[in-house]
Amino acid sequence: MNKKDSIEYLNTAFLQFEFSLKLWHYVQTYPLDLNKFDIDLTVTGHGSHIVMNKGNFKSQAEIEIATGNITSMSFGSAVIALWEAINSHGYSVPNELDSEVNALFALIYQLRCAYAHNIAMPKWHITHKKYLRELKFKNFSIDLSTRHGSAINYEDIGGAENLIYFKKLVLDYIKS
Repeated sequence: MNKKDSIEYLNTAFLQFEFSLKLWHYVQTYPLDLNKFDIDLTVTGHGSHIVMNKGNFKSQAEIEIATGNITSMSFGSAVIALWEAINSHGYSVPNELDSEVNALFALIYQLRCAYAHNIAMPKWHITHKKYLRELKFKNFSIDLSTRHGSAINYEDIGGAENLIYFKKLVLDYIKS
């Protein structure tokens, strides 16, 4: 992928991620009316159609779970796009974790692997010992020493919003 396209895809993936965060927040703050939301719906296109029957969502909690899942999958897509932007700018998995940028690239790569292998239920898959450690950054640290095999939680990286911060750090670095 070329550099220009990778940045375009990155921006698209992050816009989707931001939308999903707002949607997740919205349905938690303003419960949807199930009678208006969970309706029979027919989607038509390309000479075929699919019917989605009402009654698939039985409660507000199920809607919140569904929007949480959408957020998780868009988080994964954003992570994958972030890694592609790094990679398309000539960087790869760092051999040494001797700098903040190498630690950041290593973290993003580990997240990318987890979501690329199972976007619906991502787990940390950290088999190389050099990554099973605390990664230190200017304002925070992330401990990956015991994460291998565990489900990814936003708290692992200090919250889902940190991904937006990681994007800024990456863009500042690759554009310099």
